[in-house]
Amino acid sequence: MVQQSLVAQTLVLPENLARLQAIAAAAGPATRSKVARRVCLECGFLDPCKRPQLAACRRALRALESRNLAGLSGPTGWRAPGQPKDPVPVALPAQVPIRVYQVGGLDVMPAIAPHQR
Repeated sequence: MVQQSLVAQTLVLPENLARLQAIAAAAGPATRSKVARRVCLECGFLDPCKRPQLAACRRALRALESRNLAGLSGPTGWRAPGQPKDPVPVALPAQVPIRVYQVGGLDVMPAIAPHQR
């Protein structure tokens, strides 16, 4: 088991950089998380429960990539959480009243008591 603080120090060694670049080349256009998982498993970056130390490995990969040492492929694209991969355009609303009182069948009354709020 390698401590989380030692993952970056371990990956920056010349023999591990060559190994990392081989893993990245074999991964092709894989996501950063998949590359980090593969690096964790092949380099033995596991916690006491034998789970990959993904956060520490991703952090180390980002640091190495900023110095152009990781050999990773370009980013696959970023999207906000919850945003669909291929957003479907939504039609513009049709016949929506401008004012609330113009909505048919809607009774608007002030909330006076706390249970009405």
